[in-house]
Amino acid sequence: MSQVMPMPDDMLPTMEDVTNSAEHILVVKSTKKSQKYHEVTFPKETHYQKAEETVYTENINEYEVLKVIKSKKIEVNKKIWVWTSPSYGEEIMKIHHEDGLLESPFVMMYKPQFPIINDEEFIIFLKDLPRPKISNVYYNFDYAQEGIKATPQVLKILKE
Repeated sequence: MSQVMPMPDDMLPTMEDVTNSAEHILVVKSTKKSQKYHEVTFPKETHYQKAEETVYTENINEYEVLKVIKSKKIEVNKKIWVWTSPSYGEEIMKIHHEDGLLESPFVMMYKPQFPIINDEEFIIFLKDLPRPKISNVYYNFDYAQEGIKATPQVLKILKE
């Protein structure tokens, strides 16, 4: 597989970008639970060398909501599931399986200004996931997360 290519820093989303486009901004803590959300097996017969199956899997992770900074439907003390878009999506993996080709995608990964330390609580920026396969699943776009020390900046951006 090719290496994932990061976007140049000046093209990455900023704290203002993710704060203004998030539907839900929460302080959460991981429950350390994960589960399979979507899986596809591309059969050996369609492999470019007819050599092997390729299994593509997407997972979701569970978080406990400790504080709601912005949301009209998520409540404190609830547990939510969060899906993060994989670097290599299902269509790219299907092409790789069938043709052996794999281009390096550009990944729009958010770079936190306040890194998350160990297992502390942190801020996560979410959107509603269209047509979720199970209830209570949200989308962590751009991998947007901030350490808890970002709270004053996030609140300031929301007031602007």
